[in-house]
Amino acid sequence: MMKLPKSIISKYGITKKAWSVFRHRKTTKTRSVNTMPRHRRRFGHRSSGGVNPMNMVLASALYGAIRQPIGNMIQGVVPSGTLSGYADEAILGVTGYFLAKKGKGFMKALGMSALVVESASVGHQVTAGYLGTSTMNTSSATGWY
Repeated sequence: MMKLPKSIISKYGITKKAWSVFRHRKTTKTRSVNTMPRHRRRFGHRSSGGVNPMNMVLASALYGAIRQPIGNMIQGVVPSGTLSGYADEAILGVTGYFLAKKGKGFMKALGMSALVVESASVGHQVTAGYLGTSTMNTSSATGWY
């Protein structure tokens, strides 16, 4: 059973008029269920996700300098077999992938450089294996592939 609020009882008492005023009072407007709340726009949180071109150049130069000694070290560790020709490309390529994926700034650029160089080297080796080495014209001065 509903009760009259004290504010109406103090003004009208417990009368027919009090119940009439209570029933015809304005109700507060409720928000409909279908509306979505508006979110405040946030400014200044832009991240470029890309790599600075100068970092890419420096990282590529660094990777070019350290790639040959690391490849020689890997060839000394991995036993000769069917995968020994692809071992250093695979190891350095996977390392470059994770650096490119998880690194930030210079390390990301270094990983991207490693990934590009190793995938190009593997592609060259696979193509040379299928077509024969006599059809490939290599002009590599460093002998990486």
